[in-house]
Amino acid sequence: MRSWCICCSLWALPEYWRQNQSADYFTFYEPVARNLAQGRGLIERDGSPAVRYPPLYPLLLAGIFQTAAGLGIPEALLIRGFSVLMVITTTAPVYSTARGMFGERIALLAGVVWATYPMFVWQTKQPDRPRLSPPCCWRRFT
Repeated sequence: MRSWCICCSLWALPEYWRQNQSADYFTFYEPVARNLAQGRGLIERDGSPAVRYPPLYPLLLAGIFQTAAGLGIPEALLIRGFSVLMVITTTAPVYSTARGMFGERIALLAGVVWATYPMFVWQTKQPDRPRLSPPCCWRRFT
């Protein structure tokens, strides 16, 4: 349900607010992912090794690009869906950690607050990697 609320709130934004404002996406993540998807390896536009950021997000994006091409689905739609999926997967560790420390009621509140936090919801419009960090690091702390 929360994911639908997030999607609807993003689609209700004026067009100029829905635009991606992440410079890293256009200068690093997308070009590296396209090179990966086309079999050229983990390289930037200029052919240099893509070592500025960790490779996980470009690898995921390459898979999204290939899936979109194979299914004939717009890339932007799959990227948006992936962002919503990351919202859901980052809410689970917040809920689980709060439940272990404070009980069910506080855990529900923490999950709702996390999933509806305006800056977090705003970030779902940016195809960028920060949402990957909480689920990837969660097992380290629990």
